[in-house]
Amino acid sequence: MNIILIMAKEGSIGLPGKNIWTIKDKTLLEWTIEDGKKSKTVDKIFVSTNGKKTAEIGSKSGAEIIFRDNELAKNEKFMEAVDHAINYIKNKYDNLEIIAMPQCVVPFRDPDIFDKSINFLLENLQYDSVVTIRRTGYIPEALMTIRNNELVPYFPQIQSKASGSRQDSEAYEIDHTVECFRYSSWQNRDKGIKPWNYLGRRIKGIIQDYHNRNCFVDVHTPEDIEWLNFIVDHLGHKGMKAND
Repeated sequence: MNIILIMAKEGSIGLPGKNIWTIKDKTLLEWTIEDGKKSKTVDKIFVSTNGKKTAEIGSKSGAEIIFRDNELAKNEKFMEAVDHAINYIKNKYDNLEIIAMPQCVVPFRDPDIFDKSINFLLENLQYDSVVTIRRTGYIPEALMTIRNNELVPYFPQIQSKASGSRQDSEAYEIDHTVECFRYSSWQNRDKGIKPWNYLGRRIKGIIQDYHNRNCFVDVHTPEDIEWLNFIVDHLGHKGMKAND
């Protein structure tokens, strides 16, 4: 059984209610569920939440709701919240195999991203997980921080390895649009790579190519909402295609 698990707590500190923020009559949660329902490889969609409004929206959109208490909605309790949800699912559906976990707040997804991720794991048993990634404009060796009002190297011991040209640098970050992992990887997460050790050790990175990379949005602040509103106002919920 392959499922989508959406972690959609209420009460975010930075932007309360961000998972159910409405963008032109569509909440981010509905947006995510709609994307998931288009998948041919997903058997069921679940929403884990501590909020009644989120549960109502998720249920009306066709997801099964997993209620968690407010204690499991704290940022530091994320792993426990996922564990709570996965245990709930496994108890009901013993044949649970692959879990795809999208973030509502990163709404622009390739139309086939769920199928592409799940099919990769079905066809490549040596991998633990698949994640969406995006190229960054820096490498860790070039990072800086501020100490005593001065800009200084974040990793002074390795700064000498950094190139002065960004074109010579190549680094990628997990963008959390979709994380797709095996149930067995979750069970053995103590052996995985931190901080997201449930992804295991053999991780496939997928660069999405449907959307223009400048349309990437990760909603955490009111400014992010303004940018997302701007994109949707001008380009619709699908955003700008990469070849536009």
